[in-house]
Amino acid sequence: MRLLVSILALILLLTLASFHSPSTQAKAPKGDPIVIQVVQLDYAEADLLAAVLAPLLSKEGRIVSYSRTNSLIIRDKASVVKSLVQIIKGPTKTEKGVIAMTLTITSPAFSHNGEIPMRHTCDGEDISPALEWSKLPEGTKSIALIVDDPDAPDPAAPKMIWVHWVLYNIPPSATGLSEGVKPQDLPSGTKEGINDWKRTGYGGPCPPIGRHRYFHKLYALDVVLPDLGMPTKKDLEKAMEGKILAEAELVGTYQRSR
Repeated sequence: MRLLVSILALILLLTLASFHSPSTQAKAPKGDPIVIQVVQLDYAEADLLAAVLAPLLSKEGRIVSYSRTNSLIIRDKASVVKSLVQIIKGPTKTEKGVIAMTLTITSPAFSHNGEIPMRHTCDGEDISPALEWSKLPEGTKSIALIVDDPDAPDPAAPKMIWVHWVLYNIPPSATGLSEGVKPQDLPSGTKEGINDWKRTGYGGPCPPIGRHRYFHKLYALDVVLPDLGMPTKKDLEKAMEGKILAEAELVGTYQRSR
């Protein structure tokens, strides 16, 4: 009962805050998407909170219920998320610990939805871009990274998701990966999976037709995974089920000029 009252009070405060933020969407400057995760809510609470927060999002924003923790994941521009975090952190925490967290992944080589430089593709040196991440949630024991292309072979008629890179058990002390990172230079403990070329390591964009999107997906896990050998993306996703604390993504695009 006390929890229900706390949630209702939180939603009331959020509703009042939304009335004082009429220009949140209009004034949101451009920026990389970022994620906040409101954790430890049951489904009913997440639905109520989503209804209140939805009007505050920009046109690019979206809310996704995340099944393992019944969390509310809100993906939007950094400026909008910053405002939402301030609103959510305003009320006293409920008994279940309503908190806001952010996890970001970026690259100095390209911006979100920007073009991936040729040097990172099969038309260039085919080396991995530098990646940086920050704000891992408390309790993160390991990190996983999957890079894939959902537009294969043709963005106009995609038929498969082509996997470019699979890494897991990256230690939480790591804050990124250097450009063209070699296996021996990966953070200590990191293990590699296989891509759709049936080999470990990074395989750069090499789209046969059209402009493709390349999703760099970062996962914060609450465990160190056992040695999976050289797992495929599917194997890794299965092993991560029920263990993901937060996730973030960076999307780059590429189209061959010849």
